Amino acid sequence: MNLYLLDGHAIVYSYYYAFKNNPLTNSKGDNTSSMFGMAKILTTLFKHYEMSHIGVIFDSPYKTWRKELYPEYKATRKYVDDIRPLIEKTYMMCKTWDIYSEAFRGLEADDIIGFIAKKAEADGFKVFIVTKDKDYCQLVSDNILLVDLGNKIGKEESTIIDRKAVKEKHGVYPEQIPDYLALIGDSSDNISGVPSIGKKTAAELISKYGSVKGILENLKDMNDKKQKLFDDHSITLKRDLILTKFKTDIVLPINWDEFQKPQNYNIKLLELLENEFEFYSILKELV
Repeated sequence: MNLYLLDGHAIVYSYYYAFKNNPLTNSKGDNTSSMFGMAKILTTLFKHYEMSHIGVIFDSPYKTWRKELYPEYKATRKYVDDIRPLIEKTYMMCKTWDIYSEAFRGLEADDIIGFIAKKAEADGFKVFIVTKDKDYCQLVSDNILLVDLGNKIGKEESTIIDRKAVKEKHGVYPEQIPDYLALIGDSSDNISGVPSIGKKTAAELISKYGSVKGILENLKDMNDKKQKLFDDHSITLKRDLILTKFKTDIVLPINWDEFQKPQNYNIKLLELLENEFEFYSILKELV
């Protein structure tokens, strides 16, 4: 059984900004960029990839636990008023498609996907997470893989990311990715990291000491300058490690029957794609 998981929020934002200067619109002038991106990804997956189950997960519209822990989390991101309708319409489109689509209060999509992926693995699924986000590398295992469909969203451009690929690209293993991200920081999430610690140095430190905990326990092995650097930033580093790690120790109601791949394209979906969004190229692929 193959389960495919998508971060709905990430896709909405990605296509919103990809077409920001020249958005896709229907004849009414409504922005349809994000819905088109999601529809293109879904049709590509259904056409070229073997799957038995699929789910599209969205961020909670309410304050998440990360924001509670660190109020400045993602504070550098600019919120645009016109993206909310795109999130709602993309969610509605997925629901109309009979695809499992959910958000859970207080949780981001990555936490939910992490929980679902781990549970699915335990229940015998092979899991494929469709994403370009390096944060998801922490979930990669023998039975949880990442799929990058490429910029043109096509089978021929796709890349499968396994444990070996994570190690080759980032210099650390999947389970060490949260430590790696905490060290280098992430400006998009407003996670500062440790000043002057770049990707290469972070990978070398983790390879030597195993984790952030291991680094902080072995400061005596480092020169005075580096010792002071980590002493000065140990508190924020520990906080950032909590932020970068997916919260998979949660309990959510999961019924695998709800994730089953839709077998047919219903009339409501076809009407939505034709009359509301005017995705004629997508319809040609479906019918």
